[in-house]
Amino acid sequence: KEAEGKLNLVRGKKFEPFEVLCTDFTEIKYANGTRKVYLMAMLDPGSGWVAGWAVGKSANRELAFRCWEVAKANLAGWGVGPEGLIVHHDQDSVYTSYRWLGQLLIEDKAVVSFCERGAKDNPWMESFWGRFKVENGLLFGDAATLGELEWAIGMQMRYHNHGRRHSRLGYRSPMEYLASEGFVPKTLAEIGPKSGSVPGAHIPRKGGMMRYRVLVGLFLAALCLIPAGCGGGRSVAGTYVSELNPDNRFELKGNGTFELYLTVLGIEMGDHGRYEVEGDTVTFKFPDGTLLRAKLSDGTLMFPENSLLGFYGLTIWHKQGG
Repeated sequence: KEAEGKLNLVRGKKFEPFEVLCTDFTEIKYANGTRKVYLMAMLDPGSGWVAGWAVGKSANRELAFRCWEVAKANLAGWGVGPEGLIVHHDQDSVYTSYRWLGQLLIEDKAVVSFCERGAKDNPWMESFWGRFKVENGLLFGDAATLGELEWAIGMQMRYHNHGRRHSRLGYRSPMEYLASEGFVPKTLAEIGPKSGSVPGAHIPRKGGMMRYRVLVGLFLAALCLIPAGCGGGRSVAGTYVSELNPDNRFELKGNGTFELYLTVLGIEMGDHGRYEVEGDTVTFKFPDGTLLRAKLSDGTLMFPENSLLGFYGLTIWHKQGG
């Protein structure tokens, strides 16, 4: 009773990026509406960036902790710790439990804020869930398995962070805004949030998630996600083919330019730019100014698993004839 009216620390205030994370659970149906899971996400209202997400069969503490750990890891990637961070949510039993509050308040030294008027006090999450579920309902419904659903959620979370333009951000995506305003370095902007979902998510090679408008959306998302020199050092020119799918290839020219050809879910896409070589690292510079790096060893390019190509499972590329 004494705390009433004092629990909500964010109402009516504006925050800079990385000062607040709002969160909530929502239900997602898949397999043509015959199955359901719960999705939790943590959203930065200062930028619209989704710091982390996780999927589970129940909206419980285990799911909440997985999402929180992922959000902390992604924040750490920008050099931001949980100390003093405000975590805002409703008064669900998960969020008022001793374990949850003990972890955030005592172990992580974060600050907890509660909704006092239900959904009205968490407009950022309500708005995000409304758009996310409506825009992706067909895609999620077409997912036949939990693995396919997790892949679809991951793709659309990355699209939200890297490709979806927001009017309040000057028609920039959250990552474009954070990079252009100096909150994160451009060289890291290609990395999207890792998920805290259950193991086993994979990229579906075949199946029912192939409706035309869904594919167009994925194509546009992929173009927004692919990051944007000149060659230097030892020559690495040649054609590199993905170990996973030979239809995907890098063509590195002797003049320091490259062309990238990808075939994902039956969609052909491509990009180009310049590359530089320093030691065993090849840096690819795309037209939008961001970077993608790979290690070069014995005629093989190896990309990080948390890069865009790693997201597609395309981490290892072998030089043809090498």
